[in-house]
Amino acid sequence: MCFIVLLYAIGACKETVHSSLSWTKDTDIQLSEIKYIDSIVQWKNKRVAALKAQDGWLNLIGLFWLHQGKNTIGSTKGHDIIFPKNKSSRDIGHFRLTNEGVITFYASQGVTVRANNVPVKEITVYPSKETIILSHNTLQWFIIKRGNSFAVRVRDLNNELVDKFTGTASFPIDSNWRVRAKFQPVPLRTIPINDVTDRTSEQNSPGTLYFTIGEKEFHLDVLREGSKFFIVFGDQTNGMETYHTGRFLYADTPNKAGYTWLDFNKAYNPPCAFTAFATCPIPPKQNILTIPITAGEKKYKELGYSKDQIEVNKDFNIHF
Repeated sequence: MCFIVLLYAIGACKETVHSSLSWTKDTDIQLSEIKYIDSIVQWKNKRVAALKAQDGWLNLIGLFWLHQGKNTIGSTKGHDIIFPKNKSSRDIGHFRLTNEGVITFYASQGVTVRANNVPVKEITVYPSKETIILSHNTLQWFIIKRGNSFAVRVRDLNNELVDKFTGTASFPIDSNWRVRAKFQPVPLRTIPINDVTDRTSEQNSPGTLYFTIGEKEFHLDVLREGSKFFIVFGDQTNGMETYHTGRFLYADTPNKAGYTWLDFNKAYNPPCAFTAFATCPIPPKQNILTIPITAGEKKYKELGYSKDQIEVNKDFNIHF
């Protein structure tokens, strides 16, 4: 009899503890949702830090396309590449682009220019096993290639936009916008990708992701970037709540069963939303969704350039 009473007492104690914690299946769901929201907040913080970093997009101040032969660099009129007067010497040097696509930089007499932090007078910057970053005072510049064209991209490590930037507006975080997607591989396929400079490049696309929103199925072609899928997509919020040309999104490569997740809460603006000196890809027609994706980053209201920088780059062919 005593044993039965003891069992009853223990059971009553357990019930009391359970009741005081109010621990239910709904509690697990709530905690899971809180953990998910926190992960998105952390992602947003890392995103801001990356934009503000030395190699981020917020410190760009120029993009200059090279022509064959000699391309002069300085802070006065008459140079092919004009740097800000208060940031650089009058005559810094020049690039020489050959018909074979070899680019060499020559520093002017008496001017200190560094290549990856080492002072140089002459250096071949393309082709090169690593990106050669040239620097003078707070300015950095390096070569990019788009199609068969070459350009000089310029940074100012003291660009005021970096300090002013605190982030972009976003839609409310909603875990329902994290959707499961089935990957359908397409071997040896390339798709044409246009960019804002009207250049088109054929890029490798390993396949397509199929997913359902509501009761309707959609699909997005993916590009491969390292160990991730990279997706350039548009939707019906573009030009209103979000950047008009579309947004970007990364996804993990699929598991053994061929599934991955598309988290539209991590959809983000292309660099062109922040600076006039990026060459962003535009979503291919098949990647423009016919519904509004009310998740992820909204459009940034201030472009990351000044009136003076626009004047310096007035011949730059870009479409906003």
